Amino acid sequence: MRAPVSVVIPTLNAARWLPLQLAALAEGLQAGLIREVILLDGGSEDATLAIADQAGAEVVAASVGLGAASGEWLLVGRAATVPEPGWADKALHHIEGGAVGRLRIKARAMRRGWRVWQATAWRLQRRA
Repeated sequence: MRAPVSVVIPTLNAARWLPLQLAALAEGLQAGLIREVILLDGGSEDATLAIADQAGAEVVAASVGLGAASGEWLLVGRAATVPEPGWADKALHHIEGGAVGRLRIKARAMRRGWRVWQATAWRLQRRA
């Protein structure tokens, strides 16, 4: 089976956090979940694009949106957040269990002062 999940992360000058986000996704690669990582970039002027290129992630203009993803499932992250350890097992259970709804994956913020609701989750959902 081809990996079913396209990871989509909106970015804008995210070089500070992107390496941590990509490292947290490694468990999904090891579990055979992740097909591709796509950054929807809004015109970053820092090292975001170089980091993405080094990691093998695809970068597209933010205006292209989710249409660039080819996976049956989408895992959409939030800027400056990292999915909590164990997320890949939860996602795999959700997918293999025949779920049709969304799965919220807890995340932690990498910035202080953000409201808690802004970093509550990444979303895993089946493509429409």
